Amino acid sequence: MSLDGIKRILDDFDEIYGDYQLSARVDMLLKFLAKRAAQEYRYISFQEKSPDNDAVQIMTVHKAKGLEFHTVFLPELTKNEFPARTLGGKQYYHVLGGTFAENKDKYQSTLDDERKLFYVAVTRAKQNLYMSYASATQPVSCFVQEAAQSPYLQINDRDLTCNPKASADSDKAELAQYARSQLQDYYTEACRILPEADADLKRIEGLSPDEMIAEAERNSLL
Repeated sequence: MSLDGIKRILDDFDEIYGDYQLSARVDMLLKFLAKRAAQEYRYISFQEKSPDNDAVQIMTVHKAKGLEFHTVFLPELTKNEFPARTLGGKQYYHVLGGTFAENKDKYQSTLDDERKLFYVAVTRAKQNLYMSYASATQPVSCFVQEAAQSPYLQINDRDLTCNPKASADSDKAELAQYARSQLQDYYTEACRILPEADADLKRIEGLSPDEMIAEAERNSLL
């Protein structure tokens, strides 16, 4: 969620619930902001360290704005990664409910917003730009398909996997791990307002990789 989205949530919160005793909801909101702030400060601290000229810098697209590099790598360019999938069940405007959930479009990025961000990413490269994706797990990003129309883009469909079976097993393990993380976030947020959701949080610990993936898909988390 963008800082602008957070600001809008706070403005709406104050406008609608300013005269009410909302300790529970305010507590959730403050914890959310504190968590995001802690993540941001850790990242800023990391960024402030001057990297060696020979070092590889890993950063988000947002943090790369205004910078240029000789060579840029953009991984994970798949359908639900870039553009990112909207995960309704785990967003804070759904947890807050009421007007926030009804006005969720105000807090979500549009496809055009994501496309502009993709443009920022590809234009960080001065000379070499490498875009990659794992076709075995998800379809390629629509942005890559659009970029493929450029005469300056060289497309290489060669599979870089030397052991297809090992790669498939690895992809499945990574997907199951990602599904587990998504489900933990999903049910942890649900526990804040529905204590009975704690049973689901404990239940997913005993799921097999296939069951983990299936449950995440049922909850639209993959």
